[in-house]
Amino acid sequence: MQTKGRQRQVSLRQMLAFWLGVMIILPVLPLAIFSWQGYRTETQQLEDQLQETNRQFTVLATALLNSTLQEVARYLENGELKRDQISESPFDYSELVSSNGKIVESNISPQRIGKWMSDGLHWTTIRRPGGHSFDVSEVTYIPQIGERRVLVRARVLTQPERYHIGYLDPIYLHNHLTSRFDSLINRHIYAVGRSGFPIFYSQPELANQPELFVQNKPVMLFMEGKAGPVKYISSISNRARIGYVSEMSETGWGIVVSADIVDSMINIRDRFVWLVFAVLLTGAIALLTFFLFSYRLVFPLSELTRDIRSRDRNLYSPVVPPASIRRIRELSQLVEDLNVYIDHCIAAEKKTIQAEKLTTLGELTTGLAHELGTPLNVMRGSAQLVKRKYPDDQASQRTLDRIINQTERITDLIRSLLDIARLEQVRCERLDLSKLFVRTWETVSVMYPMVHHEFHFPESDVTIFVRRRAMEHALLNLFINACQAMNGEGNITVRIMSAENNNVDKWVIAIEDTGPGIDSQHIEHIFKPFYSTKNAGQGSGLGLALVERVIREHDGNITLKIEADRGAIFKIMLPMGEMDSTEEM
Repeated sequence: MQTKGRQRQVSLRQMLAFWLGVMIILPVLPLAIFSWQGYRTETQQLEDQLQETNRQFTVLATALLNSTLQEVARYLENGELKRDQISESPFDYSELVSSNGKIVESNISPQRIGKWMSDGLHWTTIRRPGGHSFDVSEVTYIPQIGERRVLVRARVLTQPERYHIGYLDPIYLHNHLTSRFDSLINRHIYAVGRSGFPIFYSQPELANQPELFVQNKPVMLFMEGKAGPVKYISSISNRARIGYVSEMSETGWGIVVSADIVDSMINIRDRFVWLVFAVLLTGAIALLTFFLFSYRLVFPLSELTRDIRSRDRNLYSPVVPPASIRRIRELSQLVEDLNVYIDHCIAAEKKTIQAEKLTTLGELTTGLAHELGTPLNVMRGSAQLVKRKYPDDQASQRTLDRIINQTERITDLIRSLLDIARLEQVRCERLDLSKLFVRTWETVSVMYPMVHHEFHFPESDVTIFVRRRAMEHALLNLFINACQAMNGEGNITVRIMSAENNNVDKWVIAIEDTGPGIDSQHIEHIFKPFYSTKNAGQGSGLGLALVERVIREHDGNITLKIEADRGAIFKIMLPMGEMDSTEEM
């Protein structure tokens, strides 16, 4: 596409938006329809499964409740008020009543004895195997208990003129039924009487609010004389539920089993949402990657790469982008930046000579810094000595303090110059560790001819990857420190061995001298910069700090051990292979 003789440029963002729109319109719409249909099918299947499970639970609950009532009737036929068994029975209160309705015994209240049993109760007779029968009342409010209860009445076998009445415990009934169903998780099971009042419920405090149950759709369905599946919004929890209503033929009670729809559907819904998201994301990425990078980026970049690598092209000449590159704003800008980079390279090449001059100047600075270090130490030490010799001369003290401060300032500047001079990159190289010790000791032995040495090296090749100059400097510091600790006379022993236990890939180096050792109070500070046990003016406190830094940069560690009559023992552990850190410093 051209506009007034110039190609129109488009951005990658515009291209991405265009292809994304195409991909959403073409494949996503049918996929969304099919996914929605699959979701509706599975949710309907799950609802049907919940309904069938609820129905089976109502059948089992009805059978268990009938069995419980039969057991209650058999217990009541004995006719005795056994208080120690009340907590274990399905009823928590019971009374003995004569055939004319007068209460003979009661564990509800002694005041009820001698009074008449209410004649307003509606009883339903249930036959038992063997010819016996018992009666079950409708849900009735008992003022002495303060709750609504169902009563079970059975004739006492040993006293036919008396009836034994039990007040069913709703908490026991609920626990007794639900404990038989391990799969009743997230389900409710309860029973209501003909009037819709609850016989038992999972929350006892709600069982005394019958108006909530009367308004609940399963209870309303039961009161209308209907049974079967029901889908509704609970008037108690205000949640969508699926339930099943069944009627007990013997008592006329309603049994309701229900489950939350939301809890059951959430896994299916999440699965379909993630399925749709994954398919959409995968398709979009695949299509966009193929069309965008293949036809819009890969081919133009390949053409540009061939042009840059062409043998006929001058390395310092600007890159001329092909037409396919100029159409894309970002790639066109990339070519412009590349040409700017080429210009910078040309300018950088012109600065090479100046950089070489600076390198030479750095080497001169390093040598000069080392030469100035000794005179400065002498000046500072002399000033400190004079200061201690004439402590009462205040004028001289101030002058000497200025001298000491200025020499320390110059020392700091020299140290900064040395740090800058050491910024060159040094590669690790494979060296024989035993030869490295021998070569370093040859340098030290010239300065301390009265110090003898003993080297104990393994017979095998002791190789290690190290930065040679840095490691030589570290070993030199350790040897010099040991010689100074022995006042130039004594013995130094070096042992190299392989590590034991789990550190089989490390070399262990022990350097031992015959000096006086170091006080235990100094051991934890000995590797800190500027910490020294020597007298003022005899050390800077940087030697062991440098040693510790070099060992640490080689992925090793160094420790100090003090033993009686053996001087100081420095123990170094270094890896046998290449370091985990970068090879350049």
